Amino acid sequence: MRRLVFLLFVCLLALGAGRAAAAPAPYDGEASRSSVFRLLPALPFPLGFDLSTLGVSDAELATVGLVGAGTTSAGDGPNMRTVDDDGADCPNAAYTSIQAAVAASGPGDRVKVCPGVYREQVTISSGQNGLVLFSQVPRAAVIKAPLVMLDPGDIVRVNGAENVGIRHFTISGPLPDHLFCSLFVRTGVRVDGGGSAKVWGTTSPRSGA
Repeated sequence: MRRLVFLLFVCLLALGAGRAAAAPAPYDGEASRSSVFRLLPALPFPLGFDLSTLGVSDAELATVGLVGAGTTSAGDGPNMRTVDDDGADCPNAAYTSIQAAVAASGPGDRVKVCPGVYREQVTISSGQNGLVLFSQVPRAAVIKAPLVMLDPGDIVRVNGAENVGIRHFTISGPLPDHLFCSLFVRTGVRVDGGGSAKVWGTTSPRSGA
């Protein structure tokens, strides 16, 4: 009988020590739910359990995190829009025209132009402050004057936008003779309407202000 009582006493001591070891530390204001979960025993899943039922649903995940920022929403800046005339250099480019990418951009966005010849006029308008237009490979993206140019007849025009960046392009003519085609002097790059721009690493037939 004494032996049975002794064994029972030893078991009670062992059980008390185990509980003391497993007790969580006092809350200090920095604990998280994960620190509580670590105290719970890990139970194995039964065979055939569908693991896809665990976790958070896609619908719930869609409601968390940053909302609105993306490659197609103007004004979130900085967004990156990629342009490639033929898809050979940048297969994932969403635009084949520089002007289309610029038109879709908001303040502070960036337009990356992959190598190619882009026969078009590009206008960066008021409200697109801080937009950066750059050639992916220095001087490998050529903005070339189209056969028919719209007045005021500039290949690249910054009209009212401030702090615009234009870098590493080749801007090419020939520019039509303004005496016969327009009342305006045609330029490779023009900044007007109170706008401002930094142009560097770019070859242009002429600059106007």
